[in-house]
Amino acid sequence: MKKTVRAKFKNAALMLLCMAVAAGASGCGAESQGSSAGEPQETSDALETIGLATGLMYDSEYDDDLDMTTIEMSTPLVEPGTDTYEDDYPELFETLESLNDQKSADADQWKSDTCIFYEDELDYMKEYGAHYTRNQNVYVQRADQRVVSLMYACDEYSMGAHGYYGFDGVNIDTESGNILELEDVVTDIPEFLTLLSAAVREKYPDVADSMVDTDEYLNDLYNEGNLDYLTWYLGYEGISVIFNTYDLASYADGWQEVLIPYSECSDMVESRYTEIPDSYAVEMDPYGELDTDLDGDGNAETITVSGEYDEYQTINQITVSVGKADGGAQQYQKETYCYEYDPVLIHMADGSCYLYNTLSGEDDYRYIDVYDLSGGMVTSLGETSVRTRGLYNEERGVYLTDVISNPNLMHLTVHSDMLGTMDAMTDYYVDEDGLPVSYVDYFTYDTTSDYAALTLKSSLEADTVGDDLNQDGSPVSDSSEKVTLQSGEKIIKSRTDNESWVDVILEDGSMARLYVDLEEWPTTVNGISEEDLFESVFYAG
Repeated sequence: MKKTVRAKFKNAALMLLCMAVAAGASGCGAESQGSSAGEPQETSDALETIGLATGLMYDSEYDDDLDMTTIEMSTPLVEPGTDTYEDDYPELFETLESLNDQKSADADQWKSDTCIFYEDELDYMKEYGAHYTRNQNVYVQRADQRVVSLMYACDEYSMGAHGYYGFDGVNIDTESGNILELEDVVTDIPEFLTLLSAAVREKYPDVADSMVDTDEYLNDLYNEGNLDYLTWYLGYEGISVIFNTYDLASYADGWQEVLIPYSECSDMVESRYTEIPDSYAVEMDPYGELDTDLDGDGNAETITVSGEYDEYQTINQITVSVGKADGGAQQYQKETYCYEYDPVLIHMADGSCYLYNTLSGEDDYRYIDVYDLSGGMVTSLGETSVRTRGLYNEERGVYLTDVISNPNLMHLTVHSDMLGTMDAMTDYYVDEDGLPVSYVDYFTYDTTSDYAALTLKSSLEADTVGDDLNQDGSPVSDSSEKVTLQSGEKIIKSRTDNESWVDVILEDGSMARLYVDLEEWPTTVNGISEEDLFESVFYAG
């Protein structure tokens, strides 16, 4: 096993859709590490997580007369991930597809409505360069064999003093595909609202003080006829409730979110929904917060990840903060250079907790920055050279990203410049130090990508190699033969150690290993310049 050194990921268009997966999850991290890296944490017979992928569909309107964009919007998608296919949970993915269609239809309707009346705001738009926006995103809060819980975030601007932002929770029974109502999960709604009121008073005393009676207010606001207006989701540790702006307080006060732990409400929650996997991961809203118990004392800490923007809308500092129930806080600030960030909380079976924060910069330079949050402390573990795997939805023409849901099986990619630039993928697990470590020391390419195809313009001698490899990438079988590849032959990159060799698929379906020397430029293959061997080799950056 090894931890790969940091490398730049320079072009989003080169995202790989790796077809074959090397067996398991491999590591990479801030320091080199050999085969003594340890093994994935043992798990019990608890529930398993399921794989999802998320992405965004973009749309906009450009007005030639105004010479400016007038409408811009994004709409989220949720699809099966690498490990989970539609026939595993047909009802679930039928529901997810319906949700995708509904979100898309809602966005189209908003765009249609906006196109009708935006002409009334032309003078304002010209003067201030403003335009209508509707940005939506989705964050997976839970994905296992019992329930899939999604938090949709949306912000809109339709001219005026300020925009509007809000959240919506969707909870789906994994087996039946049914969208759950709160009454399907909670058996005693009045008592649950009492717990909710107490949680608001504890976490937001200033907001609670502005109400005459918190219990009465919430009961009036969310009586059994109005529960549809309550925004909630089933997490791994409890039921979280989000109060959107104006629900409890003014716009300036923002939204409020509280967690009702299962330890406090298990007697009123259907037991099947309180069963959770040993290890799991939760996507965080970059502009929100997440309540979770980091030190095992039964009280939730509040995690926030915030970015400091400069005048060019570049993030030059990231702050990771853990707020304690007693009012104290731990935080870590790090200088950086990126345009956006996507944090994920990792919770391991032994109780350790880590933050995997994906930073995205110029030319899709993306990497995961790791922090140890165990015990409620914040410690930087360094930057890795890996990022989450991209998947391409041909029907919708959208790139999606594999969501990290199982810390013991993460599909991550590294930048590869072996005979052209591509992403190369293998599987990783979170090791005892909190860093992503690979199960095997080789990676696979997306063999369907045009960038994987190479055409020879001169002959080349190579060694055949079998399908099966050892952990270090050496062939399982010793039966290798010499083969001469002919000019004009098309070969396809299949796998690599990202250091010295590339396995290619030949026209007859067999494979051969090419030995690559990256110390030379142009790169040489078996001592021959790649410029003399191939018609064209694509490099990014």
